[in-house]
Amino acid sequence: MTDTRVTFPAGAVEGRARVLDVVDLGGGRCGVVVDQTPFHPVDHTWPDQPADSGTLAGLPVLDCLVGASPAIDEADADPGHRWVVAGDIPARRGDPALTWGVVHVLDAEAADRAGITRGSEVELVVDGDRRRRLSRGHSACHLAALALNRAAAPLWSKDVGRRDGLGSPDLDSLAIVVSRIEPDAALDEYRLGKSLRKRGLATTDLLERLPQLQDEANELLSAWTAAGGHAVVDTGGDDRLVARRTWRADLPGGQVAIPCGGTHVTDIADVAGTRVVYEPTDGGFRVLTTVPPEV
Repeated sequence: MTDTRVTFPAGAVEGRARVLDVVDLGGGRCGVVVDQTPFHPVDHTWPDQPADSGTLAGLPVLDCLVGASPAIDEADADPGHRWVVAGDIPARRGDPALTWGVVHVLDAEAADRAGITRGSEVELVVDGDRRRRLSRGHSACHLAALALNRAAAPLWSKDVGRRDGLGSPDLDSLAIVVSRIEPDAALDEYRLGKSLRKRGLATTDLLERLPQLQDEANELLSAWTAAGGHAVVDTGGDDRLVARRTWRADLPGGQVAIPCGGTHVTDIADVAGTRVVYEPTDGGFRVLTTVPPEV
């Protein structure tokens, strides 16, 4: 058995596939692993973007998870017990000792009645509207991170070393602790600890200047999204679930590249009107990013 191939990086929302395994997940649910899928699963190590919803063989996909399994003998009639999913996976993402698959969670009785077994051919259809809105939220989240980095750049007194694609000190990657993508929105939380102060960030000044930084970030977002620019999820030609993928986008200041396994819009203009709100928290701050609904 080979790793599941994924087509969501190119924007696919439907496809046909062969069932490789049916996994007993307990609680009246089963997981269907196929050879290729358009479904984006929630990542088990950095669960920022929720799983796609939709149907498999006409049945509702209740969840979509990352699964891992030791090498499986194709002659084994019941290998399902060898799979582990989501937070139970004991290895780092992409461990070559394991087979990695997208596990589509279905109602077990419904899947049995539909005759979904190893070797079956099934149709997969993703909820395109929800995918689109999650993609908008994810692209806006990356732009908001770049705008935060640019606005906060003068608050560094030392060369931090780590810079983003536009040349700003990468506060986002150094301070982020939680990121959640939502339809047409995102929420990111940052911790301003002692290590950042040692690196030269004026954390007290940053918190005092949050309203001004928010205004500066929104000005940047307005300019970037008004200008538009091509954006793509670069797979490097590797369509496996565990392949390293990169979000690349053309902005007025140049092309940026951010490692990312999620889905995105293809033009920065598609998230025009993106706004951020900065709020202080205990030990840091949060950023709420929103994109106006499409009409």
